Amino acid sequence: MAETFEALRRGASGVTQRVCVKRILPAFERDEEFLRLFLEEARVSASLHHGGIAQVLDFGVVDGSHYLALELVEGLDLRTVISRLNELDDRLTTGVVAHLAFELAGALEYAHAATPNGRARGVVHRDISPSNVLLSREGEVKLTDFGIAKAMSGDVATRTAVVKGKLPYMAPEYAAAGHFNAQSDLFSLGVTLYECVTGRRPFDGANDLETLENLQRGAHLRLEQVLPGVDRAFAAAVERLLEPDPARRYLTAAGFLDDLVALSPPGTAQLILGRVVSALQDHVASDSATLHEALAHTKLRETELDDGTLALSADEPVGGSAVVQRAGPDASTRTRLPTVVASEAAAPQAAAVTRPAGRSKPPHSE
Repeated sequence: MAETFEALRRGASGVTQRVCVKRILPAFERDEEFLRLFLEEARVSASLHHGGIAQVLDFGVVDGSHYLALELVEGLDLRTVISRLNELDDRLTTGVVAHLAFELAGALEYAHAATPNGRARGVVHRDISPSNVLLSREGEVKLTDFGIAKAMSGDVATRTAVVKGKLPYMAPEYAAAGHFNAQSDLFSLGVTLYECVTGRRPFDGANDLETLENLQRGAHLRLEQVLPGVDRAFAAAVERLLEPDPARRYLTAAGFLDDLVALSPPGTAQLILGRVVSALQDHVASDSATLHEALAHTKLRETELDDGTLALSADEPVGGSAVVQRAGPDASTRTRLPTVVASEAAAPQAAAVTRPAGRSKPPHSE
């Protein structure tokens, strides 16, 4: 439906900025509903200014082609990281996933909540999943693609005409009837975090129908069953996100963050995550032994204390703390997705576009 390009955005006095240009494929330019959603993405995303949300820099139309110019995030999406680690029978540690949880929940709290002057921001994402979480080589975490976001007002928030998104991450109320609010985003966040620490999604069935039934019944192996040694506070918070009944779920992302206070991520979590992303990206074509060696230069110990809290301590043989811990023998293997990662933003003066193979050149590129 849309394609992305890396481009140079030219500004005054010769200043240039590398950006991601996202444009509608020509076949969809005649689809009025899709075009309306694309322009709504531009308006909604451009109004969100938060460090955990990929920034929209510009949007418009050139020669009948609609585009966004987006902040370029150099790294990988979370889907690719999980898939690659699954291939190696590895997973991110709870401490690093806690860092992801804080960053993503903070971004959602900003998007969902009212502004300081009381004006409702009230934007829901509707498609929280690892594919829409960008991780930079510096360990930054960016939520992207508010392409189907809607202001939470009137009948827009409860429209049931079309159910969009990825079924395994959908809140039951959305998958069944299209009803959606901030709590539905939190359910999808719970599925994403569960997958980060286990390597598999909680509600996957043999087919879409079975997956939908599992979602509606909340049928899944609890986090403690998959990872018996997982921190109890973290597991309880994630399981509450996964409640099929919204009344039993967190009301806000802030409530979820409050329950994670006892599990502060290690101070080096961002550095650790950046090293994982860099190792996976730089060694994507390497053999498993080489990649294991690249990842193994950091190691994290997670120890449960007498009071049930989690102590995080680090061995730093090569200047880092642990990033990856071995997964269980039942860890599922995912198909690797493309490793090209960019966030959303566009610019009329974008030029010098690097074109993906087999794709035509954007009309505004040189």
